[in-house]
Amino acid sequence: MFAMSRILIPGTEVVRELPSLKHIKEMRTVLSYCTKTLAAYRLGKATNWRQLHTDETSRRQVSIVNVVISIIDRDNELRTICMSGSIISKDGTADEQSRAIIGEFNNSGRLLDEWRNMTAEMYPDDSELLASIPCSTDMCPTKLIGGFLSHDNCATANKTGNIITEMILKIGKDMGMSEQDLILFQGHCFNHLRNTWFEAIELYLSRKVTDLLKDDLESIPLHLRVSCKLGDLLRQVDKEYSFTANYFKGSGDACAV
Repeated sequence: MFAMSRILIPGTEVVRELPSLKHIKEMRTVLSYCTKTLAAYRLGKATNWRQLHTDETSRRQVSIVNVVISIIDRDNELRTICMSGSIISKDGTADEQSRAIIGEFNNSGRLLDEWRNMTAEMYPDDSELLASIPCSTDMCPTKLIGGFLSHDNCATANKTGNIITEMILKIGKDMGMSEQDLILFQGHCFNHLRNTWFEAIELYLSRKVTDLLKDDLESIPLHLRVSCKLGDLLRQVDKEYSFTANYFKGSGDACAV
């Protein structure tokens, strides 16, 4: 951005002072609050929640979970809202992930209440403006009842889905909902299923090629780590030629145009 400004306005000193690392980190926190609050606003205003998708990953042995909810908007179109992409659970077990996900609904509701309280203080006579902001009760996970819950197809994800389903249905039962209405469908994410299918195909092809080239592979020294695993081949190509040049010994920066 600064480089473009210097081209558009040559001779003008655009950058007077660079922000500190502390300031940048604080602004990231502010941005996170704003995006989560706006996501809660969209979800709170919607009355028709159709699907919840969650997935877990890890960074430096820390479990990070995301929650994405699909709603039917006022124009009868399906919209996908990321309620949170950085839920940090106590650990990576299904029980803790489930508690963290359900707890995120409470956190989103708290953000809405803080917004309402601040609006009431700033505009005490504008009841219409206050009414336009959803309440924390509008972030109740029971709005998913009758909808669909999707997740990974591994054992932990399956257990997480079962626990979340039980927790949501229990909340609905405690609220007095009838047994016949307490329905929440559950299934696997197609992207994960696709990866599972292609992994099986890759393993079959790798074994087939290894069997065909068995004699040639035996003549190659083991320390060269040559194999017919297609996944390893793709990783090696990515390391060598990836334009991001994240791999130190790769040549991605030389191949980037």
